[in-house]
Amino acid sequence: GMTVIAAALHNNYFLKALNVPSNGVCADGAKAVSDMLRHNTVLCVLFFPYNELGDDGARWIAQCLEHNHSLQ
Repeated sequence: GMTVIAAALHNNYFLKALNVPSNGVCADGAKAVSDMLRHNTVLCVLFFPYNELGDDGARWIAQCLEHNHSLQ
């Protein structure tokens, strides 16, 4: 799922928006997204509401936002 997508976007040079609402993204997926966002400087929009991140997933995303300045 999201882990595979995040791995594919690690060296993304084209995709500027990722929209994945209600896809069952859990904490593991959020961690993968967080790791990807530490390196991806092209993605400007990340929208994944109504998923199952939980507290741990939310923490992963929040921590990566300290390092990623391309998201708007």
